[in-house]
Amino acid sequence: MGTGGVTLPPSDSAPREHIPRAKVAIPRFPPAFVHRAEPRAVLDAVDPQTVILVCAPAGYGKTLALADWVRHTPKTDTAWVSLDSDDNDVERLWFSILRALTRCPSIPTQSPLHRMDQAHPVVEPAFLAALVDALDELPEPVRLVLDDLHELSNAQSLHGIETLIRHHPAGLRLVLGSRFDPALPLSRLRLEGRLFELRPPQLRFCEADAEQLLELSGVHLDPRQVAALVARTEGWAAGLRLAALSLRDVVDPDRFVADFGGDEQPVADYLFGEILSRLSREKVDFLRAISVCDNPTAGLAASVSGRADAGRLLDVLERETSLVTSTDRERRAYRIQPLLRTHLRADLDRRRPDQAAALHAAAADWYAADNQPADALEHAAAAGDQVRTARLLHRFAVPLSMSGDDEVLSEALSSVRNEGSTDVWLALVAALLHLDAAETDEASRELARANAAWPQDAAPALVVLRRIIELRLARVVGDLTAALQAAAGISRLQVDEPDLRTLALVEQGTAQLQGPDRQTAHHNVELALALAGRRGWDRVTLRCLLALAAMAGWDGDYTGMRRLADDAVSLATTRGWETSAWCSSGYAMRAYSALLRLEPAEALRQAQLATESAGESADSRQHLAVGMIRGSSLFDSGDRMNGLREMQNARSEHGHGSLMPEQCAALAVLEYRAALSLGRAVAARTVLGWAATQIRFSGDLRLMRAWGHLLAGHARTSRRMLRPLLDGQIRLLARVNEVEAWLLEASLALAADERTTARRSLATALRIASAAEVVRPFALAEPAVRELLASQLGSFGAEEPFAERVLGTVSALVADRARLDLTERELTVLQQLPSLRSLEEIAAELDVSLNTVKTHVRAIYAKLGVGSRRNAVLAARHHGIL
Repeated sequence: MGTGGVTLPPSDSAPREHIPRAKVAIPRFPPAFVHRAEPRAVLDAVDPQTVILVCAPAGYGKTLALADWVRHTPKTDTAWVSLDSDDNDVERLWFSILRALTRCPSIPTQSPLHRMDQAHPVVEPAFLAALVDALDELPEPVRLVLDDLHELSNAQSLHGIETLIRHHPAGLRLVLGSRFDPALPLSRLRLEGRLFELRPPQLRFCEADAEQLLELSGVHLDPRQVAALVARTEGWAAGLRLAALSLRDVVDPDRFVADFGGDEQPVADYLFGEILSRLSREKVDFLRAISVCDNPTAGLAASVSGRADAGRLLDVLERETSLVTSTDRERRAYRIQPLLRTHLRADLDRRRPDQAAALHAAAADWYAADNQPADALEHAAAAGDQVRTARLLHRFAVPLSMSGDDEVLSEALSSVRNEGSTDVWLALVAALLHLDAAETDEASRELARANAAWPQDAAPALVVLRRIIELRLARVVGDLTAALQAAAGISRLQVDEPDLRTLALVEQGTAQLQGPDRQTAHHNVELALALAGRRGWDRVTLRCLLALAAMAGWDGDYTGMRRLADDAVSLATTRGWETSAWCSSGYAMRAYSALLRLEPAEALRQAQLATESAGESADSRQHLAVGMIRGSSLFDSGDRMNGLREMQNARSEHGHGSLMPEQCAALAVLEYRAALSLGRAVAARTVLGWAATQIRFSGDLRLMRAWGHLLAGHARTSRRMLRPLLDGQIRLLARVNEVEAWLLEASLALAADERTTARRSLATALRIASAAEVVRPFALAEPAVRELLASQLGSFGAEEPFAERVLGTVSALVADRARLDLTERELTVLQQLPSLRSLEEIAAELDVSLNTVKTHVRAIYAKLGVGSRRNAVLAARHHGIL
């Protein structure tokens, strides 16, 4: 690039006196400076021909991060220029840049750059051309850092920087530091792949950085406090430094961190001096107005501030400060940096409290019009406007309850109600809120309060809401007749409001689940789920998922039960409802599913989660189910006596109320089988008597009696009891018990030497179990049945993969239990079984009686779940016991 015939002044020309000394020193590090390796590594990896832009608001440590990088890369000469507003004088700007460049040792003395520096350049296109040529001819590239580029507003100055960028001479590596995007062709550089940007997300301090800064400042916080402080400041370096200064004299660090904000004097001074003082009054007033909102959109900002150009102002503030940032790509909403926002809020409350109330009221109206009730109520409460709050509650309380926004709803109710309140609608809403929190007594009191003030001309919506609450109360206390009557009463009412209609459907459906019309119940719950999903009513969605999961379980669709329970738990944990009866119910169903899949450890884990999440809110039926599942899981894990005791305790404490027939049938069989396996005949008769009071005349009772007859040695009677169940003459309530019945038939057939019948019965059990993912009954079956399963592998057709899974799972569990159960003497006898010695010879070898060896062998067979010496050896070898 030629000079265009420009004549440069002679090298001995003296500088003009009015041009100040260039600011070309690399900044020094302050005390307690944190050297951060990550930003340095990122900058080191940038291609030398790429322009680097470090852009962030004041206090993010741009300058120090660049200085740290420069000092850690001394092999590259660096020309550093710290700009200020005086550098809009073009001559001064280029004097500073040339002075910084010519201080670099790698620039040869014969380089034209030295003569240009001494000559005080006349800035014109020819000068820029000469500068580019001189930089292009350098033997080694130099790094030029132009810090605080946001200070340049002069178009001619910026044009000169753009010229350097456009021609990118080989001897120059350009690095720019700015508080906001400079008026340079950044978009074109991005498109060409010639721009690397380091912005606030990369400059924010992480917890480790913050801890180091605090330690260097003489402040010692625990990890929890450090994390909280980083969250409060969002890793803003200036905020952390200012906090460290104050923390040196703080007695209660927890409280300081929790309250730390922009109204702290050092922070307030910094925010005013470095940010707000540089903005026009109208922009500061605008920021102060919108600071009452969390994430204002352009529309909300316009409504609150009264400015039609609010959207434009938000964009301008984002460019000029970077402390106002858009929260999405579409730039629909914005947020103010937390410390700046708390400063503006505190300033607003201190100087203009009346204006603050008016701003909150305007925000409440905007949110209400935009159908965002939680935000509307929060702002109405912040405005101290009880009339507005009550009006919003009449409109939005039920949807808020259905969404699960209890905290907002509770606070709003508390702000407008007192002991003398006669607002019937708000009393019913309070009852609904108490029911969602499993506070039955409080809900009953609020219902009585509403009834005492009931108007003669009650609106239909008021009548429907009362019926809904009456239905829920009846169901919670176990009054099925009253619940079904209330459900039928709601069906006769006209419900127009979508929220009340959806709530009525879910209440009707959950009540009807316990009645004879399951099909209607399923339809109502499915319809409520669809309506709730479209409206975002998460609590109703959760209740529908749990109701459908329960129905799937009662219908024997244990796979569907688990899937729906998984969805329910996922929704509950996402919304922060881990400690609720709703989430507990989901965990309980997941635990039962794991129990049936013969995964006792997982069943125990889920049962524990169910117990922890329910707390005091679970009803007796929930406690009973979880206790039975826990006990069965302990039993399956090998802790049999404690498992049976836990089941017995659960039934004694919580088995007095009415249960769903399917639930009772499934739980009763769990305890009954455990009692029989341990030879506890009295305990077995006790649970049978309990079940008879709940599910009289059911096939499940008949199945339990058939097991009892078999244990007493009455195989024929057992088989006669079983036959109507297998023929379908008497229905089994629990699908898992169908598998149990066919496995019992297989065992009885084997004992009667009817091997073909036994094979058919086993195949039927596999078919039913495969569809429902039920494995556990096979682990409880007689060893002969499991041996038949092993011998028939390869003949089960479509059920073959499931048969292999069952055998593998059962064998692994049996072997794990055997490792725990086999005594030292039994292990010694087991080690002799692979030999060809007879039991008499083994007894002689071990110097014990033959009867002792036979006793040990029987115990080994029982613990390994086999029926022969050969299979005992095979099982022991397969599982590593031998």
